[in-house]
Amino acid sequence: MNARSLLVAVALVGCAREAPQAPADAPEDVAAVRSVFLTWSRYATTGKYDSLSTLAAPEWVLIEAGRRFSLPELVDVIKSFHADSIIEHIDTTTIHTGDRLGYVVYAAHATIWSSGKQTPEREMGTVVLERAAGGWRVAVMTATAPAGM
Repeated sequence: MNARSLLVAVALVGCAREAPQAPADAPEDVAAVRSVFLTWSRYATTGKYDSLSTLAAPEWVLIEAGRRFSLPELVDVIKSFHADSIIEHIDTTTIHTGDRLGYVVYAAHATIWSSGKQTPEREMGTVVLERAAGGWRVAVMTATAPAGM
């Protein structure tokens, strides 16, 4: 190997190194992801729909029952409930974080109040968040209401 080949090899190895990574499940990242997840839930259930975009990544998407929803479409679906109030309880969560991505797997139940009538809802889902310059942002959500839940 000549000097030029060695220099190219060293340069390639240097380029191939990954940027320093945050430790997996760093407590401050888990707390930040939990906070964004709970704030998202609060905004969605209290009619603060315009605030959802402050937590959403630019390419945000929800996938539910095989259908893809944009953020405005999600807001339209929530508004279609004509709910006087929505009370949601997060039953369980699992949260993991890494350098650029974090995720929440959750189970929840809600009561939707409309015209004095209450409708129970159950849901399981996954929320994928990406680390951005301003903090964690919700990038992808999946949700389902399995039978017997």
